[in-house]
Amino acid sequence: STLFPYTTLFRSLADFFRIFAYVVASLFALYLAYVGWKLFYQSYLYESKSMQISETPLAIPQFFIPLGAGALFLQYFANLCKYCSGMSSR
Repeated sequence: STLFPYTTLFRSLADFFRIFAYVVASLFALYLAYVGWKLFYQSYLYESKSMQISETPLAIPQFFIPLGAGALFLQYFANLCKYCSGMSSR
């Protein structure tokens, strides 16, 4: 049919944008993990404490920022690899 070339064009364009989105999201998650690590490490070095009465060391809750961002990076990267290998169509 005459619509066939347009269908393949839109499919390849959709594939390009999906891969582009996975790459951008992976890079953002990696950057977030890096900045989160710097935040955690600075709090750890200077022994920053909460202003609350408990004086909780800020390094404890801030540790989970780079940990979560690293997990997010791994998920996006796994999705990218899965999509590029053809194992996932969405």
